[in-house]
Amino acid sequence: LGWRNLAMTAQKKKDAAGAIAAWRKAAALDPADYEVRDNLAAALVQEKRDADALAVYKEMAALRPRSGAPHNAIGLVHLRLNRLDLALTALQEAIRREKGFAPAHNNLGVLY
Repeated sequence: LGWRNLAMTAQKKKDAAGAIAAWRKAAALDPADYEVRDNLAAALVQEKRDADALAVYKEMAALRPRSGAPHNAIGLVHLRLNRLDLALTALQEAIRREKGFAPAHNNLGVLY
């Protein structure tokens, strides 16, 4: 809980590096904590640390294999990087895992 609080405080102070470091510590302490990884990935995306964010999203996908959300996020990172074939694959995977996941359907429409 302490690292989470430190990360949130760092984010409020616009200290991206401090927030990322604290989210990483929190993630290391609990390898099954999806929410911490979601916050870490969001902070990494905000800082355009795409490779790091993709790695975290892959961890999240492993933690929740039926969820489309991590694959949707992977697709969005690839879309931003103009890796359209990888974005398509990730968004299709999001829909395969969670057929009614509206954000992935919407993002697939944006991609097309």
